[in-house]
Amino acid sequence: MAKRRSSRPNKPLSLLMLVGISVLAGALFAGLAVPFAALAGVSSSVVSDSVDALPAYLEVAPEAMRTTIYLSNGAELAKLYDENREVLSSLDEISPIMRAAQVDIEDERFYEHGAMDARGTLRALLSNLGGGATQGGSSITQQYVKQVRIEAARAAGDDDAVAKAQETSITRKVEEMRYAIAIERRYTKDEILLRYLNIVYYGDGAYGVEAAAMHYFGVHASDLNLYQASMIAGIVQNPNLDPVSHPEEAQAKQGLVLDAMLKTGSIEGFIEDGTIVIPGCEDTESAEGKAACKAAKAGKTTQQLAEDLVAELKATPFDPSNMKVAKGGCVGATYEGVDYSIVCHYIEEVLYNDTFFGDTAKARESEVKRGGYNIYTTIRPEFQAAAQAAVTAFAAPTDPVIVTINEVQPGTGEIWAMAQNQYELGTDKSQGQTFYVNSVSETYGGKEGFQAGSTFKTFTAAAALDQGFPPSYKINSTSPITLKNIKFADCDGNPNAVQLTGQEWKVSGGAGGAIDMYTAAQNSVNTYFAQLIIRVSPCAAAKMAKAAGVKLANGSDIVTGDPVKVDELRSAADADEAKGDALTAQAQEATAAGDAEAAAEYTAQATTAYANAADEDGEAEAYTGFWDKPSFTLGVAYVTPLSVAGAFATYGARGKACEPSVVTRIENRNGETVKDYNLGTDNCVVDAIRPDVMDGLNDVLKRVTFNGLGSNNIIDGRDQGSKTGTTEHNDNTWIVTYTPEIAVSVNVSVNTDPDPAIRSFWDSNQNGLLDETEKDMTRGVTLPVSGTYLYGWSWLDPPRVFNAAIQPVKDLIPSTAFVPPTAEILRGTPITPPNCTGSVTQIQTCYEDAGFSIAKSETYDSHPAGTYLSTSCEPYKGGLCTMVYSKGPRPEPTPDPKPSAAATQAQQPAVVTEPE
Repeated sequence: MAKRRSSRPNKPLSLLMLVGISVLAGALFAGLAVPFAALAGVSSSVVSDSVDALPAYLEVAPEAMRTTIYLSNGAELAKLYDENREVLSSLDEISPIMRAAQVDIEDERFYEHGAMDARGTLRALLSNLGGGATQGGSSITQQYVKQVRIEAARAAGDDDAVAKAQETSITRKVEEMRYAIAIERRYTKDEILLRYLNIVYYGDGAYGVEAAAMHYFGVHASDLNLYQASMIAGIVQNPNLDPVSHPEEAQAKQGLVLDAMLKTGSIEGFIEDGTIVIPGCEDTESAEGKAACKAAKAGKTTQQLAEDLVAELKATPFDPSNMKVAKGGCVGATYEGVDYSIVCHYIEEVLYNDTFFGDTAKARESEVKRGGYNIYTTIRPEFQAAAQAAVTAFAAPTDPVIVTINEVQPGTGEIWAMAQNQYELGTDKSQGQTFYVNSVSETYGGKEGFQAGSTFKTFTAAAALDQGFPPSYKINSTSPITLKNIKFADCDGNPNAVQLTGQEWKVSGGAGGAIDMYTAAQNSVNTYFAQLIIRVSPCAAAKMAKAAGVKLANGSDIVTGDPVKVDELRSAADADEAKGDALTAQAQEATAAGDAEAAAEYTAQATTAYANAADEDGEAEAYTGFWDKPSFTLGVAYVTPLSVAGAFATYGARGKACEPSVVTRIENRNGETVKDYNLGTDNCVVDAIRPDVMDGLNDVLKRVTFNGLGSNNIIDGRDQGSKTGTTEHNDNTWIVTYTPEIAVSVNVSVNTDPDPAIRSFWDSNQNGLLDETEKDMTRGVTLPVSGTYLYGWSWLDPPRVFNAAIQPVKDLIPSTAFVPPTAEILRGTPITPPNCTGSVTQIQTCYEDAGFSIAKSETYDSHPAGTYLSTSCEPYKGGLCTMVYSKGPRPEPTPDPKPSAAATQAQQPAVVTEPE
């Protein structure tokens, strides 16, 4: 144990202190320093009222600690914090030298006095009142109380309380004294010192001694030597003067600490007990080492050795080369050289939206950053590294495209990887930085989302299978087609309840005849699915997408939208429209009065009002939902890439729909699990879609992989379903593919950011409009930074990203077969064909509305050619109804003419003679 040297005060000062201490002690017991307050010219009643209002104890919340995010393999990814702090549980984890340094400079009699050091307090008071240098006089216990109150105010987000806890006032000092008494009754001196060292701020973002030791010197608090400890201890009194930004001032403070330690005898004690090894005594085992140590000590007392060591340390400048800067948040979060910033930011947003951490956004963020939690996630490093490498190789962060890849496990919803080409967090667009997580909704850091194109045909197909249409269901799918006066069922299944009167829907992209669902999916035939969605209803298809897990990027319901939001926006649009009309009238009046300046001003304001109304109308449309929009099957909804991957994971899990999730478990600061997300159970709906329907769809989409447009993204021949998607004008291209073990979505999309450097690339004639109004966007384009050539088609561009991401990890993915579809799914639901009458058109419509496909046949009959005769139907939904027409009466047979002799001879086989 280090010895401590006492200092003897002079007699006049001792006498004065004795009187002061007596007065102060009496004051504390009589009302806690009311006469003391009066001594400073403060109304005793004010202080007394303030003190009386305080509880007799101070509620001590746990110190703010960093929350740590871990990958699925247990590796640390990032720390989230307001205060960079690592709380230690025992004084044994702190170097004895550090403990002594802090006590000696802050409160050398800490272990001798009670809650407050009356001698130090009175000395500070007399100095302050006498015009001397300002002194604090607070004991370590009082300083701890101050820090606790500051921390509590920060945790509550109460800036006024933070300021009050630090204000220079007698009231605050008296409050701290009363709380300090309660603290000393509750904790031992060692416990108070440990708590103080854990909570105090050491400058440059380091809270607590462990964080300070790692930050400034790259060592744990248990390993701090005299130089390091004295430097850190000196920062407390003015944390702004840290050795990084103010090395000279920090070194001066360090000198004061060393002087204090000399005065108390701490350094001598540490030399004597071997805690501090003086230069030359590093080796005391060998004979040579012992001799060298004896020489180093020759002729010097321990005090002289201590003084020499202090002089040497005072002359040693701070070396920042060993510093370890703790990265706060997700900016620059890396693991094994791979940038995880975006996926880390998504994890961060998930936590900030989890009501487990609080009722308000502000409370949740504060709790996450201060709670010291351990967050365990689903991200698999092998998959994330391969995914990010694939995206980065395809498109640079500054290329004018957005490329994302998302990988989700069917049956659990675990997100294994999430990557995008803009992978750096930041605001510098010239470097491709962003804070948008392009795969998710606005709620979790995303933006407007993307149209997924023909991938949405799968929801129409699933709805058809669910309603009893077999995969063999045929529709005449020529191109183009124009659908007029469209009628379809409403969300309650009432047939022909919704009619788009007078509207024409022109659809191109056909196959030149009657084709079934297999062929339509393999070749992504628009005209087939446009007619199919009318027969099953847009609502049924949208409900299927919702059941599978598709999410609109704006957060509204994909079926119903957000009616309240729509009403608000349309009311605002109506108000702006009315405002524009009124301003236009005023402009006309001003023009009539000859006031051109006023007319111009009114016209400008009216233009703004009309523009606002148009924007509000457009935004309202985005919140209307898709229950009544047949174009839904062509993928016009703006959705999140992550939810599309999750929906196809539902296919792979035979209808078990699991919300894609990234957090598995949360531990508190004590290592106790406080929330288990139970992925695969709590985030899932079993049979959200009938398993037999999924088996039928998997059979259809498997053929897309091996016989259709998905053939460029075959993993290795295992069962695998796929669907491509290319939007109008080729501004979004997709591939979504899956097995029972993994689902992957990849999209390559035009970046529509209004930033001129990005927008100008897609505005060839610089008319302010994207080229989609004039030409296909990504077709035949070379990206300016990466040099990647874009074909602009879903079966060519996204597969390059998919293959590069999956091939390195395919052996880590189990190979499981799809369940074959049932005979009923393949045949269709048995139904009795209706008795259809009326005109030929009415009869055909009647059968089609009942779910039958139509074929035409001709036969000889006594009726004139072209006369409709009858219809025969296969007795199941989606079965073929053959409508028979007359070819007219069978013609009389014409006798064959008698062949000529020459012709007869010509028909005889030639005689071939083999050579001898």
